[in-house]
Amino acid sequence: MDEKPLGARVPNEVRSARVLWTGALLGLVLLGVRIVALRGDLAGLSVGAGAELVLRGMWQDWLILLALTYATITVLRGEGTRAGRAASALYGVLASLLMLWGIGNLVALDMLGAPVTMDWVAYSDIAHTDVIFDSIWHLVSPLAFFGVAALVAALVLGARGLAGWRAPGAALLLGLFGLGIVSGAALDTAPTGVARARLVNPAWAFLRSIGGSEGDAAVAALGPGDARSAFATVPGLPRPADPPKRIRNVLLYAYESTPARRAEGWEGTVPVTPHLKA
Repeated sequence: MDEKPLGARVPNEVRSARVLWTGALLGLVLLGVRIVALRGDLAGLSVGAGAELVLRGMWQDWLILLALTYATITVLRGEGTRAGRAASALYGVLASLLMLWGIGNLVALDMLGAPVTMDWVAYSDIAHTDVIFDSIWHLVSPLAFFGVAALVAALVLGARGLAGWRAPGAALLLGLFGLGIVSGAALDTAPTGVARARLVNPAWAFLRSIGGSEGDAAVAALGPGDARSAFATVPGLPRPADPPKRIRNVLLYAYESTPARRAEGWEGTVPVTPHLKA
């Protein structure tokens, strides 16, 4: 009889098909996430210029995805069922993490203008705060939470459903991602008007910042004692000319969590501080 007994093990060939389709679908999801992240920069651009900008932001995302996908496929080509099961399970976890990190990066880009790095973690003093979970629930609405959970489920179920399709759809999509990697890397050498931090892969940006962050040292320098060393590299502003009428009153504004680039009169463009500007 050709029927498989109940509880039969899934062969590595089936796992390979699922991994390929997971990578193909995830690549499309990451493309959508990157377009959302660059929606403000894409406004007003021609189709060609917009595609070029998207490729600049996508090539790292697809490179990490393809490296992870084909490394898993290499393991699955072996004869070991246990190793194949472990590799496919690990791939599912890392693929989900890659997607969730990309979606979470949308919040970071909106708030910080850049991906989260070890410097941001150090300066936020996250290890000594008791409101971190309150902040997370404030940023992530129940609708967003269930939406992301539904996206993960659709990715898993979609890959399982398409794994039995004999047409080389997954391989074709992954091949197109490979062309996108080459094109994006070639285009990435030219200057662009978009901040580099908005184009880099968030996971890669965070991993690169580990070990090279100076955030902890800067925060430590702000403790009791002389903290001037933390600002030693900041140049002083030239003293303005004496006004015709003597200044009698001075108002000093100290913003704990507002960077100067968010305020008008410095680099801010959103009209949120009209009185300070005046």
